[in-house]
Amino acid sequence: MVLKGYWNEILDRFAGSPYVALLLVSSILLSVASFYTTYVGMSGFVAYSIVAAFITLGIQSLLFVTSWRIGFMLADKEPLAWDELIVFLVCFILSVFFSFVSLFDVVFAAPQQELARITRVHNGVAEAISSVGDETRERRRQLVQDMINSPEYAAWNRRVAAVADLATASKDTLNRGFTETEARRQERAGRLAAAAQEAASSAKAQERQLQEDTATLQGMNDRRLARMDEIAGLKTKLDQSKTALIELRHQMQAEERGAGKTGRPKRGVEWTRLAREQKRLLVERDSTASLLALKKDQLKALDAERQTLQARLDRTRAKQAEFDSQFAATERAAAEARQGLDSRGGGAGLNPEQAVQALRNALPIFARTLDMADFERSVTLCNHIMDLMGQEPTLAPRLARITCDRGPVSHFQSAIDQAAAALRVVERDCLVGGKNARTIDELSPAEALTYARDCLEASQLSNETVRPQRREIDRLEREESPEASPFTKTTNALLGAEKLAIVALLIALAIDLLVLFTGLVGAKSLDTRVEAPLDPVIPTDSYRARLYKYVLSSAHAMPVKIARVRYDHAIYLSDFFDKDIREVVRQFLVSNTTRGLVMPHPEEYGVFLLRHGMVDELRVRLAEEQTRGLDLASAQQSLSLAGPQERSAPWRKPTAASGTARSLVSRYLANLQRNATRLFRQNQVPSQGLES
Repeated sequence: MVLKGYWNEILDRFAGSPYVALLLVSSILLSVASFYTTYVGMSGFVAYSIVAAFITLGIQSLLFVTSWRIGFMLADKEPLAWDELIVFLVCFILSVFFSFVSLFDVVFAAPQQELARITRVHNGVAEAISSVGDETRERRRQLVQDMINSPEYAAWNRRVAAVADLATASKDTLNRGFTETEARRQERAGRLAAAAQEAASSAKAQERQLQEDTATLQGMNDRRLARMDEIAGLKTKLDQSKTALIELRHQMQAEERGAGKTGRPKRGVEWTRLAREQKRLLVERDSTASLLALKKDQLKALDAERQTLQARLDRTRAKQAEFDSQFAATERAAAEARQGLDSRGGGAGLNPEQAVQALRNALPIFARTLDMADFERSVTLCNHIMDLMGQEPTLAPRLARITCDRGPVSHFQSAIDQAAAALRVVERDCLVGGKNARTIDELSPAEALTYARDCLEASQLSNETVRPQRREIDRLEREESPEASPFTKTTNALLGAEKLAIVALLIALAIDLLVLFTGLVGAKSLDTRVEAPLDPVIPTDSYRARLYKYVLSSAHAMPVKIARVRYDHAIYLSDFFDKDIREVVRQFLVSNTTRGLVMPHPEEYGVFLLRHGMVDELRVRLAEEQTRGLDLASAQQSLSLAGPQERSAPWRKPTAASGTARSLVSRYLANLQRNATRLFRQNQVPSQGLES
């Protein structure tokens, strides 16, 4: 296979440029590093290691080749190929992803991953519970709004307004009756308050007595435990004494038989010592037994005293429970009486004029706040006004036509009460600050997910409403478990903005981007070469050598692209002061214009642009001319360039051309034709080659 473009010169350029060779070695080393990380990451997804190695080798090979190919494209040394760009993009994405997966476990250690996983579960659960609380509040608010917008509520509102209007029209009559009723209510409230105060004093005295008896009983219990510990110790000591006596008795009998320590069958010194020890143990046993009996008697007396105190304490507690019930009833009656006197206690203590004004204000407040407490207050105020008017016989006929009955809106209120009850449960058991709410950060992931599901059930929201929260909880249970796949773990950490996961991704990106950058820089550097200095024209030069030298000496670097064709040098005819030389160079340039190797400058007259690579080819031809050392002037009739220009050239020196020279020239021209075709094919140079 013959490489096209600049690829056939890569090895020669690398050998001649240590800078480019270093870029190539760096690109290979980076590709090897990327191969290893990609292989490790892919091993977690592919069951067979050899298959993962083959896939990784293919990815890295394509990535390396396409990186350099893109470098040639951007350096305008190769035509643009979208298929190669797509191949590079696919390989780059695969390499970066699997490298990230492998680096993830290295940069992000397992303990840190576990902490991050637990944190993500806790955050997801907290967010789900918070959104459920918001949805529950919104549901209750929407139900209240639906009730306010309903025709039933509008009809009830009109009836309440009629009650207020009648009370306003009858305020004089109502004020007289209210004054008498208020005096009776105040007298009753004072009487009940005194009774409640007396009951409270008695309750305090009884509570103090109960506390004293309880403390005494506790002291008895402590003494009883101490006695029991002493008795247990004495029993242990008595048992030890009995065991020691039995052992001494056996030793004394053994001494008498001659089987003891001394081995002599008589009551000697050892037997006497054992007898004294036996007497001591008998005294200790008897004293321990006496003390044990005394302690048992003390324990029995203490138990009898304790039982007496416990029976008295039980009777006191029974009496206290009965008294507490009576005291609670007295306190409740006093509180109701105080509430009746308080203007904030539902309106019972308001005079008719104040009650009507409070009723007219409560309804707009309820419509603005959507708080059912304001609605209940308006109902209470309406009923209070109806009670005041009901005490006046003169208003009875007119009261028959109005009512405060909220029956038409009862079905709304039932749904609102259910939503409010669910909201209270959620706020109490789930939301932060609730009485029974649990601290999510202190729960394990499994407990947190179960807790979130319980809160969803407690909200009593429809499945359609809590479906996003249920899906999120199911996702957390599925994807944030220790058994989740490597893809799930890495993507969740990355989407969760974990810093170490981002660092791992940046490292993976940097490795493959460096492969691309070395390809870009290396491909561009392949065009950078140090040109040898051009020798001056000497009399012994051939016609072609002189022509090439004149053209090369006047070539000025001018990189430009016209119609997607690169030109890198320009020839200014004004640089040639000799008319004959200028004319020969012009004819040379014009003759190669038809072949696409030279182009007149579109904006400047007398300036010709040389196509990319033509200067290199002229240097090659010049070197070959100088190497051969042949005078080719005699073979001018066989050249592609017309002969009259050569014959009229001032440097022409005719010589006799032998048959051997003509044969060499023919082979030389054929080689030039092949080289020109190879060099300029990537720039769409015609196959005719360079005409000189």
